[in-house]
Amino acid sequence: MTIFIEKDLLETATLVTLESASILNWWRNGRVPGAPRLLPLATSGDGNCLPHAASLAAYGFHDRLLALRTKVQALLSGEGGDALTSAIKRRWRWSESVSLRSAGLTPSEAEWAREWADAVRAASAEPRPRPQPSAAPHYAGLEQLHVFALAHVMKRPVVVFADVALRDFRGDPIAPIPFGGIYLPLELEPEVCSKAPILLAYDAGHFSALVPCEPLPTDGARVPLEDQAGNPMPIRFSVDPGEDFRWDIQPEQKTINNLLPDEYQRSAMLSAYLDLERVECLSQTPPPEELRRSLDALSTKSSKQLNSVAKQFGSIGRSMSSKLKKNFGSMAKLTGKSGSQSNPEEGLMRRQSTCEVLCCRVLAARAPVQEEMVKNYLNEAWIGYTAEKNRKEENRTAPTQPRYGTGRSQFYAEADRAAHEVARTLTTKSVKPAQDRTLYLSKSTFYDDRPPSPKPCRAPLCMYYGSPANNDYCSRCAKLQ
Repeated sequence: MTIFIEKDLLETATLVTLESASILNWWRNGRVPGAPRLLPLATSGDGNCLPHAASLAAYGFHDRLLALRTKVQALLSGEGGDALTSAIKRRWRWSESVSLRSAGLTPSEAEWAREWADAVRAASAEPRPRPQPSAAPHYAGLEQLHVFALAHVMKRPVVVFADVALRDFRGDPIAPIPFGGIYLPLELEPEVCSKAPILLAYDAGHFSALVPCEPLPTDGARVPLEDQAGNPMPIRFSVDPGEDFRWDIQPEQKTINNLLPDEYQRSAMLSAYLDLERVECLSQTPPPEELRRSLDALSTKSSKQLNSVAKQFGSIGRSMSSKLKKNFGSMAKLTGKSGSQSNPEEGLMRRQSTCEVLCCRVLAARAPVQEEMVKNYLNEAWIGYTAEKNRKEENRTAPTQPRYGTGRSQFYAEADRAAHEVARTLTTKSVKPAQDRTLYLSKSTFYDDRPPSPKPCRAPLCMYYGSPANNDYCSRCAKLQ
């Protein structure tokens, strides 16, 4: 039943891709206490996957009526107020200009206006024209700006887990993916927003809703806002240069650095819109290179044991390097004791150091209507699972038809049971080749239209050839008969 539900509900390809890249669920197996495994739900890929995924994560159903998409376009069109739209536009233009400036590009004002108009038009609820009118509607794909606008529409933070680059079949990066990060409703007061984030996954141009596995802690699940190496997730569109900013003047690097939020401002942004908590976790990062070199230089038995532990199991962490150097003797004793432990996993846990990971809390409670939706789905899933199980059982126990002339071929011909039964009732009869030169193979007939080979005349001492029309006599001998 569990396998059936996973196949029916989950985006398995997205899950495998992001987990293999350590983008998602690197905190599994108790590495971060209270952090459950996140699973991507199957989301419709009709171009409206971003609102679909956000609606699934928040309410439990797709945005079939395009309500969220319509709200996003209305916000970008100015219906939510010119001040709000202008602030979002400034943040978008600053973010895009920084990216383009790093590539050596400086668009004109006309190009900026055209780009903004295209972004607003892409959020339209009108489907794209299709070659076949009866085909299912498909909508324009949405970008980072629309994720930022969606956070303002839903008045909730949006956290997107995505790889940093699009990769080829060898795993080499070929194009950047700028979707991953934290999208805060920065143009709204924190008091009017919910601190429960919407968790999304992005892979292969497709958004999916992320939901935590149950059971969850009573005070909510923890979701890390850092990657496996301890790097914080970026806050998208975090800079508003202000209404008086001169876009026609190339800003200096000092001006850009002054506008970028520092560590204190970043923490203030996150704590205003998210319920944050620092969780102590098991660190599995490799030890620093300078410490590894210093351990290799030691020649004593205890240092060699510690070096082995550090290379195979150890993890120093960002704050543990100095402590390890100071307490070298005690760790060497611990290493010596670990060889006699009967439980290697317990020894591994003792050798691992700890670090802190910044996490946000995700609500664990569900509304009564969502509980009812879960019950209804489980009932329908049980019916589908039972039907599929019975169908597989029937196919397994059904008598197999005989197959003829297969040999080593990979192509099989189904038996013609009707012709087989008729052939069994026929009496054996020899047919002279001269009367019927047809070759019968199954249901096909191949006629031998070649003339018969000439035979010598049946008359003794005759040197001519006979003919079937003359009963195998030549024309001369046939007259004498």
